Amino acid sequence: MRIAALGGIVFVGLGILLVRLWFLQVISEERYAERADANRLRTIREDAPRGAIVDRQGRPIVVNRTGLSVVARAQDFQNGEHRGVLNRLALVLGVPPADLIDEIKTSVGSPVETVTLKEDVDGPTRLYLAERRRDFPGVRLQETFRRDHPLNTALAHVVGYTGPITAETLKDYRSRGYLGDETVGTSGLEAQYEKYLAGKPGEAVAEVDSTGEPRGRQLLSSTAPQQGSTLELAIDLPTQAALAAALEQRVAESGSPGGAAGVALDPNTGEVLAIASYPTYRPDAFSDGRPREVDRLLKDARRPLLNRAVGGLYPAGSAFKVVTAAA
Repeated sequence: MRIAALGGIVFVGLGILLVRLWFLQVISEERYAERADANRLRTIREDAPRGAIVDRQGRPIVVNRTGLSVVARAQDFQNGEHRGVLNRLALVLGVPPADLIDEIKTSVGSPVETVTLKEDVDGPTRLYLAERRRDFPGVRLQETFRRDHPLNTALAHVVGYTGPITAETLKDYRSRGYLGDETVGTSGLEAQYEKYLAGKPGEAVAEVDSTGEPRGRQLLSSTAPQQGSTLELAIDLPTQAALAAALEQRVAESGSPGGAAGVALDPNTGEVLAIASYPTYRPDAFSDGRPREVDRLLKDARRPLLNRAVGGLYPAGSAFKVVTAAA
């Protein structure tokens, strides 16, 4: 009886095991196959360059320059995993570990989403991370496109600047198909024409090992990114330069701590040939993330961020002056 009872227990145990194996390999086969592919395959998003902004003759006002950013697949670091990797990375990047952890926590961590930990890293940091990729699993260098303003401060108030998506606007951008870690237009024409200037990112699928490093150099599939459209303005750069220089000179001659603004229009078409506000600022301070310079601009009593050409309040001129001028 005892041998029969033991045999029955073994038979029942084997039955449970077989049922479980059948459930895993037949019923749940598709779900576990997807998980295996998610671990084996890595989708790498490639940023698309934003469209250029040019004047009426095609002369560049805002263009792109390439750089490298440190990015991580958020899903690999959820639930406190790889905390040691983030601590070591923080020492290399010169930032507090808590900042990197916060960046990971605020991301959704979908299979295709990456989070940018630091933008536009310098040469020595690039070489260090490239030579020690095995020491930083889940972290990689990704080519990014940064906005460059060849004219320096000219037309800063008009073209505006770019920056990361904020927490307040994250829901709105995700409803439009953004992942949330993109660089978008924050002010000026960069924000007004975001849907035209923003390109379409590309994707590459690679097979990776257990550390997240690609196995070989061959991609399983890839889609090239598409650059955003070029925005051509009615602005004429020589006229713009003359207007900006005249404003700066008149302010200097008057000795006034305040500012000035001016607009030049084509009387036949109404096109804006030049528009300037003084004092002005460097849009790169926002695009490149220079907190000290941004803080200085915000505290400047002359209010250089104010576009006086469209945002200033001035007393209206006498309507009768038209009669005097005609006479």
